[in-house]
Amino acid sequence: MALMVGELAATISVDDASARTGIRRTEAAMRASGDRIAADADRSGQQAGSQLGDGVANGAANGGDRAARGMSTALKGFAAAAVGAGIGVALMAGIGEAMEQGKVSGKLQAQLGATGPVAARYGKVAGALYSGAIVDSVQDGAEVLRGIAQNGLLPPEATQNQIKTMGKNVTDTASVMGEDVSKVSRAVGVMLKTGVAKSADEAMDVLVKGTQKGANAAEDLLDTFTEYPTEFRQLGLDAKTSMGLLQQGLQGGARDADVVADSLKEFTLQAQGMSDTTKQAYTDLGLSGSKMQEVFQKGGPEAAKAFEQVITKLRGVQDPAKKSEIALGLFGTKFEDMQQAIFALDPAHAVAALGQVKGATDSAGNAMRDNAATKVEAFKRALEQRVIEVIGTKVIPVIEKLVDWLGAGGLGAAFQTAASFISQHSVSLGIAAGVITTLMLPTLVRLAVQATQTSIAVVTSWATQSAAAVTGAARFVAS
Repeated sequence: MALMVGELAATISVDDASARTGIRRTEAAMRASGDRIAADADRSGQQAGSQLGDGVANGAANGGDRAARGMSTALKGFAAAAVGAGIGVALMAGIGEAMEQGKVSGKLQAQLGATGPVAARYGKVAGALYSGAIVDSVQDGAEVLRGIAQNGLLPPEATQNQIKTMGKNVTDTASVMGEDVSKVSRAVGVMLKTGVAKSADEAMDVLVKGTQKGANAAEDLLDTFTEYPTEFRQLGLDAKTSMGLLQQGLQGGARDADVVADSLKEFTLQAQGMSDTTKQAYTDLGLSGSKMQEVFQKGGPEAAKAFEQVITKLRGVQDPAKKSEIALGLFGTKFEDMQQAIFALDPAHAVAALGQVKGATDSAGNAMRDNAATKVEAFKRALEQRVIEVIGTKVIPVIEKLVDWLGAGGLGAAFQTAASFISQHSVSLGIAAGVITTLMLPTLVRLAVQATQTSIAVVTSWATQSAAAVTGAARFVAS
């Protein structure tokens, strides 16, 4: 016996004659119960198309059932098995994807230690991110959401819509920066925990704007905002001011964002330690070393004001040699790395140099998706996800019952009671068949369903015959 599960009862071949006799008896019984195949495929298909159209207007269940009744005798002897195979392979691909997506919620629950309902909510959002052409797969969507949850980008009570928006923004930020989503979530999480950003949205806007301004030229911006926010906080710098300073340093010739940030860190350490050399540097600027030491040890807003004052005075020194000497006392050995780039730092104008920061992530995301290819992709994925959701909620439960039923009664009993099982589940199978047939075909290519030339021809005919093959697929699944 050869059983192709993907064809779901449409392609069954049994090697012994007695089994064929049994099948014929089953077929006769199904005719007696009203499941007789009545006309040829083309004529019946045309009828089914119009019947399904009427049925959709009156209710999916009735429409699918009427379409199913129009199945033609051309399927007798499996002469049209190629048509069924195309739909069957599509169905099985959809079933496989539905089962894979069903694992997402469970995996998220395990990774996050969340409750079932919370994990399920995140799982639905992962599907929405995929269907919106934001991520490349549902699994990628789940990875985005895992980073969001683990790095505290949203409160536990966040709504599904808030989770989706955050997932989109994290993905868009990663795309703009050419970085992994997990690194974005981590950096944003650190920015939130240290208080340099008031919200995850603000943090991502700063990262996107900084990237657009060239601050990620060395591809170290996320690492910088993962490592140095504690130093930025000590200096009283928020995310925007910090990013502006990084940009200024890079424009002044610094090799990367890390060396600029490290110079700010060294400035803080030098002020807190206040060596004789550092104290002399402050004296040369007309400032009290001991007072500056106290301010920078405390940190916060007062430190930010003091830092701006110090840098402004340093930039105003006219003698190049004296200017470098003072800078060495203030920044220690990091002045050796920065040299003249130190004098490009200007805290008073750092934020203004960035331009409009708020909304940078949304604008970038909209720009990336404002094209025909992405819109078509989103449309195709939305259809695909609708089919997969139907399969997950309608088809898989019926298949599970079918497996249990076959296991309990054996194949012989299965043939004898086939009509009874189908009758009991005709509504679910009818709905599933109608939905799969009308929505799955536009996504056959996505599901890699290219079984035969016949199935390709079926796809073409569907575009011109107003769902002419609905009845064949409906009866194929339901019988």
